Amino acid sequence: MGKRVKKIYENWQTKGNSNFMQLFHDMFDSEAWQELNAHDRDLYLHMLRKHQRKVIKGYIEKSNFDDISMPKSEYEKFMNQRTFYKSIDNLIEHGFIKVVRNGYATKTCNIYGFSDMWKLYGTENFEVKNEFRRLSMQKV
Repeated sequence: MGKRVKKIYENWQTKGNSNFMQLFHDMFDSEAWQELNAHDRDLYLHMLRKHQRKVIKGYIEKSNFDDISMPKSEYEKFMNQRTFYKSIDNLIEHGFIKVVRNGYATKTCNIYGFSDMWKLYGTENFEVKNEFRRLSMQKV
């Protein structure tokens, strides 16, 4: 009798040679997520796809959660520039992402990071810091 191979995916989800993205139920069911439109969610998933981490013995040793870029050459494949900026701003204003580095002055792309402020969305403790916004959206 042959050795059984442990399968950790359903056949309808993948061809069997792919990685996966995690989207947890509490985020999906949150008020912040429900207020996003389809473009916002699509952009978030494209950004989430870039997230990589190295886990050793149950501990996260390395992660790029604060080093996610989305250059025009990538986002223009699935949305136009105007929609991109609206969606980025919506994701920031709902607490899902933040700007880590504004690239406007150096003419480089912005670097974004994932944020957990969405958990507080709709409460008095929810606050998007000015430095988490794109330069053109910062409040004076």
